[in-house]
Amino acid sequence: MVDKVDGVMIDDFDAVAYNYKLAQPYLEAGMPTFINRPFADSIRKARGMLDLAKKYNAPIMTGSSYEHLQLITPSEQK
Repeated sequence: MVDKVDGVMIDDFDAVAYNYKLAQPYLEAGMPTFINRPFADSIRKARGMLDLAKKYNAPIMTGSSYEHLQLITPSEQK
């Protein structure tokens, strides 16, 4: 299915614990990926998705707006 779409939107609040697994094949294909809030249920999973997006040059977006939280960046930028 990855080669049949132009981008993907993950929008299931109850699947937040699995967003990183749902997004992985699309990020690895370099596909634009939108992950609705919440982005992830842990910093480790969020950073993992950002690392994949950077590695495969995949645009990644989110609807999360927690401006009071610490910025999460790909691991190489720590």
